[in-house]
Amino acid sequence: FFFAGDLFAQGEIFIPISQGGTVEVDCESGDFIFFTDDNSGSTDAQDPYSNTSYTITLCPSTPGDAVQVNFLSFDLQTNANPNNNDVLLAFNGDSPAADLVGIGAGNSFVGVSITASIDNPTGCVTFQFNVNNNATGGDQGWVAEVTCVTPCSYPEAGIELVSPAPFPDNPT
Repeated sequence: FFFAGDLFAQGEIFIPISQGGTVEVDCESGDFIFFTDDNSGSTDAQDPYSNTSYTITLCPSTPGDAVQVNFLSFDLQTNANPNNNDVLLAFNGDSPAADLVGIGAGNSFVGVSITASIDNPTGCVTFQFNVNNNATGGDQGWVAEVTCVTPCSYPEAGIELVSPAPFPDNPT
């Protein structure tokens, strides 16, 4: 595991998809955490992405928490043939073998939130970026804020009604 809070200045932490592998996200650090495309190797989040495909998994540092990724901007190159669109795939788990929960192309992920579900015991989300269009359009890629949430459990009744009977016959 790479611990995202260890390598960057306090205040803002950037996790580019080009980092790859599994990144443990310390949501209790007090820092703003951002997930970005590779910005063609630049540190400027406004630079276009490169012609390289990547996979990364973001996991919470606190067991029982879930990673939530909120896309603030999203702009991937599209093509007249949708099979040639650049896409960002989102999976509910710690690998691309987990359930696919989103496919971002064009600007479809703007304002979208991807959150590990309660059925995902790892709390991780995995992203796979596939560049199918040679990244020649100068598209900006994405910036997303990363947070952690504690999933709610399914509610259970705390009491049981025994008397009077829940639906007694109502004599007329």
